[in-house]
Amino acid sequence: MNLTECLFVGEVSIAHPKAKIEEDKLQVSWTSFANDGKVKISVSPTNHFNKSGVEKKDEYVYLTEFNQADGKGEITLPKELKNSKFLKVILEGQHNVLNRWIIR
Repeated sequence: MNLTECLFVGEVSIAHPKAKIEEDKLQVSWTSFANDGKVKISVSPTNHFNKSGVEKKDEYVYLTEFNQADGKGEITLPKELKNSKFLKVILEGQHNVLNRWIIR
């Protein structure tokens, strides 16, 4: 198969994700391509795939959702995640999902 025959991108609702932790707060931002819809934020403090492949999956914790058009949000991290040295952050829009990793 020729790569020019493959479609890699369908509809996109968000792009350019950013995530950082300031004190005990997770700050996320994105570029929005629509004025409606929500962006759901979930995190995982593990990277099991790195050690065991598909045998053991990472468990994600749903934190909250924001209006997509806002392009940003801030969440106080739950007690069990405040001291995590590593977080996978998932930003889920209507048409696509993005991720960022935070390593402290």
